[in-house]
Amino acid sequence: PTVPWGFNEDWGWSGGAFSSPEMANLHMQKAGAIMPDSLSANRFHVQWSYVEGVRGTYDWSMSDAQYAAMQTYTQKPIMLLHRAPVWARDPAATCALGPPDVCMYPPLPQFDDDWKTFVQAAVARYPNVRAIEIWNEPNLATFWSPAADPSRYAAILAAAHEAVTAAGSSAPVLTGGLFPANTTGGNVSAKEFLGQVYATAGAGAFEGIGSHPYAHQPSYVDRMWTRLDALRAVRDQYGDGATPLWITEAGI
Repeated sequence: PTVPWGFNEDWGWSGGAFSSPEMANLHMQKAGAIMPDSLSANRFHVQWSYVEGVRGTYDWSMSDAQYAAMQTYTQKPIMLLHRAPVWARDPAATCALGPPDVCMYPPLPQFDDDWKTFVQAAVARYPNVRAIEIWNEPNLATFWSPAADPSRYAAILAAAHEAVTAAGSSAPVLTGGLFPANTTGGNVSAKEFLGQVYATAGAGAFEGIGSHPYAHQPSYVDRMWTRLDALRAVRDQYGDGATPLWITEAGI
């Protein structure tokens, strides 16, 4: 391939528990053996809720282990930053779909400075990354409970971009990978969501557009291209044609 490729995975998790040795000695070692070239790129999660479960106190042990293993076996990962801790989110927010531990919540606006501080600290701590992705599938109610809000996400994205710049990083900031959904049930279609992000935050808030163009039925390749073309159309409409799309998750 002529572009970075690799795996998206919850490295180190098995049976609902996290194991640093299993992640480093089993998962990442195998990934590195499969992808030994300089273009290999894995994606790892740095979840704000895990790092700062208590406001003002950081615990980086989980992400430290993931980052260290990636530097050993598959350098230049994509870092995903997301998930507000309990103290920063709306206490009245409900889980949109699925088990409560699956749902993710945005921070309330009064905690945006805390979000920026976390992002800047994460970027400074993990400098050798290929890109920094802000949130996971923010156009889905499950990951922006109780309902997707592109305007609010745009504010979070812009704040994160400022924090990345303040940390002195040159890594591109990506929008959260957008999932192919219909605008219903708290979800917003990827195309509509991206358009509102452009309209609210502007093209200066990111250097790449994250996409998760899952294909659920044949023709798989054609359906993936259709999903990507929909995002390209929005990008081009806003005169931002040079900004690349990053497929940070894909599968069948």
